[in-house]
Amino acid sequence: MAESKYGKYLADEFIIDGFPMKDPETGEMTKKGPKRLAFDGMNHWGGLNYWMRMTYITQPFKMEQVPHSHEYDQCAHFYGGDLSDVGDFQAEVWFYLGEEGEKQVITKPTIVYIPKGMMHCPLTFVKIDKPIVFQNVCFTGEYLKTLEDGKQLYVRAKDGI
Repeated sequence: MAESKYGKYLADEFIIDGFPMKDPETGEMTKKGPKRLAFDGMNHWGGLNYWMRMTYITQPFKMEQVPHSHEYDQCAHFYGGDLSDVGDFQAEVWFYLGEEGEKQVITKPTIVYIPKGMMHCPLTFVKIDKPIVFQNVCFTGEYLKTLEDGKQLYVRAKDGI
């Protein structure tokens, strides 16, 4: 950003890549999945508690199959991929919440609030008749998830994971 009085409040450093997925032919992990944009707040504005991934979903796939929780609040956004009409949501998404894994079926634009400590996932994009956008916003500078067995995993934008 150009130097100015308020230029320090603008961030233009994002990771733009494909979502890591297994290649069906080789079984190798590739970044040939849906396009996504990622931003980690840990490197901006003194370590802002903000982490964001936005993924453009064009076909059905399983995004996250392992139930996990976080030590921070999170919001998952689902909306139509045509930004001139985000209400045009022609898809079906299954998202599981809570210790018991209660299935939520999303068929219209929806924001899901996930309080810190709440188990969530799997997340499966079951039917995609028209592209949609999935945006995951976490109120932390670093994305750390805790699996059911207590194991913790970091996910960083700079790693492209």
